[in-house]
Amino acid sequence: VTKPVPISRPIFSPTKSLHSKICDMLYFITKARICKHLLSFCDIFCLLKKFTNKHCISGRFMVKYTIVISWVRSKFFRSCTFLLFLMQFSRRTFMNIPKILTEKADETEAKLKEIYPELAPFFKKCFLNTIETTVTPLDDGSYFVITGDIPAMWLRDSAAQLKPYIRFAPYDDGLKEIFRGVIARQSYYVNIDPYSNAWCASKTNNASDDKTDFYNDLIWERKYETDSLCAPVFLAHEYYHATLDNSIFTESFKGMLEKIVEVFEREQNHASSHYFFKRENCPATDTLPNDGLGNEVSYTGMTWSGFRPSDDACEYGYLTASNMFA
Repeated sequence: VTKPVPISRPIFSPTKSLHSKICDMLYFITKARICKHLLSFCDIFCLLKKFTNKHCISGRFMVKYTIVISWVRSKFFRSCTFLLFLMQFSRRTFMNIPKILTEKADETEAKLKEIYPELAPFFKKCFLNTIETTVTPLDDGSYFVITGDIPAMWLRDSAAQLKPYIRFAPYDDGLKEIFRGVIARQSYYVNIDPYSNAWCASKTNNASDDKTDFYNDLIWERKYETDSLCAPVFLAHEYYHATLDNSIFTESFKGMLEKIVEVFEREQNHASSHYFFKRENCPATDTLPNDGLGNEVSYTGMTWSGFRPSDDACEYGYLTASNMFA
């Protein structure tokens, strides 16, 4: 299976994109100084200049970053959302919003002003929120979609978040690129481990406290959910029928499909599965009973699921709605 270029590189690597470098700079500034002392306006400006002097960046652009960082520092220094705000700002600054989406948002807003004027101010913000605040281009050409309140990518959530934009993809090459990138990222993750439901953009140890039969530094959470494996296939199906773009059907995508079928068939007889999941010091719904294997089940022909779409543990292993989806 052809895999994307590894996305974990040393900070300030010369091979990183300008977007990634500035994201790294914001993280570096925050991590290095947030627990020590406040940075002055000049301190921040000098740090930015130090790490961007090899790139063509206008003074106005650099000052904009400096002002925003300084303002956030003064207003939100004691808030746990400080770093997240900085990262969201950099993501929104560099994410090119497809023109078709802004046009449709403006058109709908204008119509709402005539029909439902009280709703008009909210539509555009809601409609563009996913593409503005949750979608991030990665260095390998794929796209990462955070679930919104957590900086991780759920297979199911990322497919659902982008679905409202599919109808507009045939009319905008930039939007097609985003869909291709998200499908490629989903394929990449499933090829690593089809049992994981949520992933990180770069290597971390977030899931290291959970006890299971497989570990990888990119895994955010390894709650096996049947519908999570359905989501990438559903997104690809909907995208292809809207655009007839067959470039998404790569070797990596084929490998993902093979792994999904393999897991669905294996989990028809869960007793023969190697999968288990245990989490300690948590609500009962966040872990599987029976030493992480889940409650015992008999063969029915359906495929077993450890968790529901809500990420809560299944009391009975055969989730009918997810089996219909599969």
